[in-house]
Amino acid sequence: MHYFEYPSVDATIYQASQSMNTGLDPILEVRKDVSATGDTVNVSRALVKFDLTYISSSVISGLIPSTAKYYLNMYDANPEELTTSDLLYAHPVSQSWTGGTGEFDSNPQITNGVSWKYSQGKSSGQYWMSGSLSGSGATWYSGSTDATNATATITITDYTELNAGDKVNLVATDGNNYDFTNGDQSSVNGTWESTTSNDQTATNLMNVINTSSGPAGTRFNASAATSEATSSGSVTITDYTELNTGDKVNLVATDGNNYDFINGDQSSVNGTWESTTSNDATATNLMNVINTSSGPAGTRFTATVDGAVVTIFQNVVGEDSNTTITLTDSGTAGMTKTNFTGGYAYGVVTITQATTGTAGNTTITLTDSGTTGMSKTDFTGATITGGTFKESGYVASQSYDHSTTDMRMDVTDIMNTWIYSGSAGGPGDEPVPNEGFLVKRSGSLKNADTSQPEGSTTHLGNFSFFSRDTNTIYSPKLEAVWDDSSWSTGSLQPITGSDYDDMAFYVKGLRSEYKQDSKTKIRVVGRARYPEKTYATTPTQLGVKYLPSGSTYYSIKDAQTEEVIIPFGSGSIVSCDSTGNYFNLWLNGLQPERIYNVQFKATVSQSTSNEQDVISLQDHTFKVSR
Repeated sequence: MHYFEYPSVDATIYQASQSMNTGLDPILEVRKDVSATGDTVNVSRALVKFDLTYISSSVISGLIPSTAKYYLNMYDANPEELTTSDLLYAHPVSQSWTGGTGEFDSNPQITNGVSWKYSQGKSSGQYWMSGSLSGSGATWYSGSTDATNATATITITDYTELNAGDKVNLVATDGNNYDFTNGDQSSVNGTWESTTSNDQTATNLMNVINTSSGPAGTRFNASAATSEATSSGSVTITDYTELNTGDKVNLVATDGNNYDFINGDQSSVNGTWESTTSNDATATNLMNVINTSSGPAGTRFTATVDGAVVTIFQNVVGEDSNTTITLTDSGTAGMTKTNFTGGYAYGVVTITQATTGTAGNTTITLTDSGTTGMSKTDFTGATITGGTFKESGYVASQSYDHSTTDMRMDVTDIMNTWIYSGSAGGPGDEPVPNEGFLVKRSGSLKNADTSQPEGSTTHLGNFSFFSRDTNTIYSPKLEAVWDDSSWSTGSLQPITGSDYDDMAFYVKGLRSEYKQDSKTKIRVVGRARYPEKTYATTPTQLGVKYLPSGSTYYSIKDAQTEEVIIPFGSGSIVSCDSTGNYFNLWLNGLQPERIYNVQFKATVSQSTSNEQDVISLQDHTFKVSR
């Protein structure tokens, strides 16, 4: 099966005219211009983007299999002065861009879309690289060497609840699992001891993860730190006139002891506070006695006041600071309280994958028997970044000789990068967003590397391809190819080598016209051309026989230009069922208002010592209409 997408947007960006947009020009150029003195080299690069919504949804649904191959097709538009051999690359673009409405010959120059210098047009001020650096000519993804590392955390929330045999399982970028088990401390064995404190337990875990002779070798790097916070509570004076001598606020500190602050004559040393004048003034009086280091609680608490609300903080961090406040409030209530909350002191181990790339966005599995003593966050944050050029990783290429300039570049790796998740191995979670292809010769980001073909002073000539705005049928297209054939012959008889010399092909039920968005099943019949005379009602030679399995193909050509749209190959294998041979055809990839020929080819191995291949071709015509 072959499915085609045509570009949603394309343009050429020119180093020599850094703000010029060519979003509606009929030609895409991969150009190189060298001055007569050789001291100035200017290049151009082609951008082309396809909407992958239908392809992605078809992959998710299984309509397009994961084994599909993808090709970027661009068609020769009279290149100039090409050398006898050359090489073009396609990279996934790492930044969004706007098509624009300019053409190469626009006068005055149009700058409302993508150019060498600007990704969104001159007025946007958005350069192809962040900050003030300009003139980069587009950024692109360049493989795992420019990727970041994934990180995760293990938090020891209560070391006393961790038991022997509890473990942390980490998945490395190689897909393998590595266990670190609670037990006697042994870095080689990968066992770590839960002892003394949350922080110390986290340090023990860190040490075993970092041991190169341990279970995971050097696949992870770990660091340990304390994550901590103090708790806070509050007392609100709701009606100071209802507070009586002897009413009190009792605070429990992290040491478990109780400390009283009693209503009476104002005395910070005695911890007594006066209810007088107003709610706000009374709250301030309470704050002051709590904050007095020579008072009942010493320096165990710190208090602040906001109007009639006294907020009280424990001065020691940890879960032990989440204690209670008790009010003695005789008669009608004159104050309210909230207990201490928010305090914790955890040991946190931060783990980094030693290998870069989105394969490191893996999971952590905890075995934590009984009451929970630890928590985790999975590995995240691994990205593939653009910028520095490297001819590896997320790149496709095609070589050229002097006689061939049409492009049919295998971009399967890039497409799979857009469609599939690096961590989940399935469609949906794209590690690299689709911002289209950048087609260029080899060279550095700003074409500053004189050792690369773009930046050298060697004359290489200019590639020209038709754009989406061409008035021809030769728009660029993205081609998806996969084998959708199936084979079940039922009671049909095969065509043998001796039959084949006298066989005729015809297409059963081929309509003269199909709608552009339709899908159809086309029947292919092979039978004897000149059946022998017989008195039977239906001569056996007129019966349908099935064509050779796996070596019968169809091809689609443009009837006027003879351009091969669907070639004989792995994506055009003829199928068979109990009725006969057939193939499925998606018309939505063919340009409308064109007439097409369908051809067939079958390869048969003769059963004689002089084995040979036999090929038969016949044309059948149909039209695709809007």
